[in-house]
Amino acid sequence: MVANTPTEWPGIGRPIAHADLPQHLFRVAALHARRALADATDDLAVLDRAGSIGISMELLAKSALAHLNPALLAAERESKHLLLFSGVATVSAEKAKTRTGPDCLAVLRQANHPIDYSQERDAAVFDVRNLAQHLGFVDPASFDGALNTMVALAEQIIAIVASYDPLLDRAAFWGLQSLPQVDERLKAQAEARRLKLEQLKAAAMREIERLRARGLDDDILSEWADREPPAYFDEGGNARDDIFVRRPCPACKFEGWLEYLMYRGPIEYDYGDNDGAPVTWVDVEYEPREFHCQVCSLRLGDDLLYLEGMGETRYETVDPTPDELLAAEEAAVELYYEEQRGR
Repeated sequence: MVANTPTEWPGIGRPIAHADLPQHLFRVAALHARRALADATDDLAVLDRAGSIGISMELLAKSALAHLNPALLAAERESKHLLLFSGVATVSAEKAKTRTGPDCLAVLRQANHPIDYSQERDAAVFDVRNLAQHLGFVDPASFDGALNTMVALAEQIIAIVASYDPLLDRAAFWGLQSLPQVDERLKAQAEARRLKLEQLKAAAMREIERLRARGLDDDILSEWADREPPAYFDEGGNARDDIFVRRPCPACKFEGWLEYLMYRGPIEYDYGDNDGAPVTWVDVEYEPREFHCQVCSLRLGDDLLYLEGMGETRYETVDPTPDELLAAEEAAVELYYEEQRGR
């Protein structure tokens, strides 16, 4: 590709127009998803299936982002990569730097698409790919769980893609041959989560009945409910009330504690229309991790929070810390010298 010419992607053996990039990513993601679901007949096929689990997930997430805006695929904050994914061929396709799979899913969720995705819980979908590609290993203990995660996440992302292009639906993605297997896996996952939730709530109700039988009244139990969980204070004894919020317990109805994982993004800049110092901020994401009730001991992991209406991710914008500003400045200097060395 020549600089400042329209982007034309190499495709698979034949070029595709930049406008067709979202559909191409969807089609290739579908090919990998079907291979991940297919039976393996030899060791290489097993490795291919493991690799396809993560590859399919990443490409499907990129297809959804590309439907929103292809520039969202660019990993680096360099103009040449942003321009490339905006349709201007500033660098060749093989030089393109894109977001990682987990980052694509996180960005997709930030774009007001409420997918049930947890970077911590769903890491296996990319871990099995990395293990297969970097070391040639496939762990049977984690493979099927990763495959189920791929299926569940893919269903949510397919719905997003289909909202932009109705032809790219689940039948187009899975194919008629794989759809029955997909439906069975989804049904089994939903039933397993429902049963797990019912068992946990039943055990919690037995605990609250035991406590009441011992003569503990609501005043005492309310005091128990207000006790902070061990992780509420950091090493310096400071309250971590940014990652803990109160929520009614689904079992005993006393106030419990919903804990979040916090992810701070890179520093964002807005130079505005003047030559002064830019406005800086950091986007912070709070991902639901676990609910715990100090009274009935109910504990719900992030796989069950959505079933009780507690799975919504929170976002806020905060000022960068001095350490973040220093790290960004050092990274900018290093990038400058790297570009100078590459010229």
